[in-house]
Amino acid sequence: MVSCSHYRDLLQRERAAIAGLCDEWQRVLDFAAASSDKDKDSGLPIPEDVCGKIQIAVGQAQLLMRKKFVQFSGLIQACEEDSAERPPVTVEDLQGFWELVHIQVADIHSKFSEVDKLRDNNWEPLPLQENQRKPLGNLNKPAANGPQRRKPASVVTKDFSMEAKERLAQAKAMIRKRMKEQCCQ
Repeated sequence: MVSCSHYRDLLQRERAAIAGLCDEWQRVLDFAAASSDKDKDSGLPIPEDVCGKIQIAVGQAQLLMRKKFVQFSGLIQACEEDSAERPPVTVEDLQGFWELVHIQVADIHSKFSEVDKLRDNNWEPLPLQENQRKPLGNLNKPAANGPQRRKPASVVTKDFSMEAKERLAQAKAMIRKRMKEQCCQ
């Protein structure tokens, strides 16, 4: 069974991994800046757009560690300590929060992975791979295989609003069910 300590360990591992990546790439940026200060004619050994990608990855990672990781750590602590002053934090709550945070963690890892691949490729742009999306082109023009009739905006809006209402009703029913279960325990 998963416990609060599992999430504390998971958080510590991710924090250490992301902090290590931030330190590594900050050193790369610092070296690039120092190199360009010494020799203005040679320019940056790292292209400016790649430096921007590195700065974005480092900045987002630091923000994640300062905000979401601290918030998650507080939830873990609340899960470990029972308090009558506030509603209890369950392991399921931790799991749900971690699933949301993990999306951001995976995004940060992919950003660092991308700049790592650029470094391995001597800072040259990577060739497009099959799994990368290609631009869709002009979406306002009809397709080449002939014009297709579009639904009127009122019909589309009704379809979306009906679906949204159904999802909202399902979510409310699920919340009511959980509240009943928690009250009856």
